[in-house]
Amino acid sequence: MKKYILLFSLTFAAFFAVCFAGQAGKNAVAKVNVVDIVPKTVENSVICTGKVENTENGKVYAPSASVLKKIYVAEGDKVQAGQKLMELSSTASQTRQASINSYEDARKAYSSYLSSSSASQAGDEEAVGSENSTETLTSPVSGTVTSISASQSGSYISPSKPAVVIQSGTGLQVRLSVNESQISDIRTGQKATITGTGFKHSVYSGTVRSIASDATQVTSVSGTETVIDVILAVDEAGTDIKPGFTAKAKIITSQISNVIVAPYETVMEDSSGEEYVYRIVGKKAVKTIVKTGEEFDDGFEIKSGIKVNDKIVLDPGGVSDGEHVIPLTGKRVTA
Repeated sequence: MKKYILLFSLTFAAFFAVCFAGQAGKNAVAKVNVVDIVPKTVENSVICTGKVENTENGKVYAPSASVLKKIYVAEGDKVQAGQKLMELSSTASQTRQASINSYEDARKAYSSYLSSSSASQAGDEEAVGSENSTETLTSPVSGTVTSISASQSGSYISPSKPAVVIQSGTGLQVRLSVNESQISDIRTGQKATITGTGFKHSVYSGTVRSIASDATQVTSVSGTETVIDVILAVDEAGTDIKPGFTAKAKIITSQISNVIVAPYETVMEDSSGEEYVYRIVGKKAVKTIVKTGEEFDDGFEIKSGIKVNDKIVLDPGGVSDGEHVIPLTGKRVTA
């Protein structure tokens, strides 16, 4: 009986020792968080700030000091882009003037027009020292005529004030100041998301409607910078977004499908300058050289080295090549 008790005791002790050793060995294996790599759609974007304002009007100016010859529209009329608004008469010597700022200049322009008209009617060509030219003003936008500076033939038209104003819409827009280093990526028609403190519970969509032809210099706390105005039309504006509010816009400049992206915290660089990740192969973490491409908000584009459905170690500090690990799936790198 003692023999069987002894054998039983030794067997139990051996079994316990094996189990304990196995558990201890299991506890010694490092647990690592991993991510699954799947293809995704990524975006490039430009983020900038600006002010909300009413939809911009189409303002039409006379090119020089002129007199109204004929008008084709009245206030309240609906017009299309390119439609004739009015014909102006100006002397050839005055057509090249950029503006008229004094009463005397206006008086001379108007007197010249009257003199030339009288001389033409009398057939006295020698009484006129310069030849009349006709300018046709057209609408730059489609919309409603809201203001006309003069409506009677013979009225003076100043080049310093709008001859005709067209309201191109009743919605809202955001006037953005885009740094010159970013403007080359922006095109009309690109989509954007719009947020702001004044309408913090809403996110609006928008479309780039126009880009200014000239840059301007602005001074900020960081110094002087060159910016370009970009007009972003707000799609279906609600009642909580108002003219004068500050807005932040994220303009989507490009989208790429089926891209492999690795989170920034998975990619490391060795002493030779090669970038690498730790890929899970079986139960081991294997150092894998990768080639990165573009940088996105959530990681590097991976051009080679890993493929779809691979698992790679997240925050691999302390992991060594070929080390046995227990992978813990944390997240999927997906669209």
